Amino acid sequence: MNRKDFFVGVFAAGCLLASTVLVPSVGHTADPRVTKSMETLKAMTAKLGTPKLEGQEAVGGKDAPALHFGTTAIVAVSRRTKSF
Repeated sequence: MNRKDFFVGVFAAGCLLASTVLVPSVGHTADPRVTKSMETLKAMTAKLGTPKLEGQEAVGGKDAPALHFGTTAIVAVSRRTKSF
């Protein structure tokens, strides 16, 4: 093994290690409030009906697919916040 192959191998191992440490695990929520909020949101939207994308809606000055649960349209509300 020559010196270049060694450094490439060490670099690849370092990238693999960094990616496993820096990338958060999928689906992991550390805060139980987040889990409870998601359960509540899913229950509320399930009562409204089946989700579907139908039509277009202006969001932030651009057109985006309009989200509906059953016959209820979910409207995007844009809030402007003041910078301090």
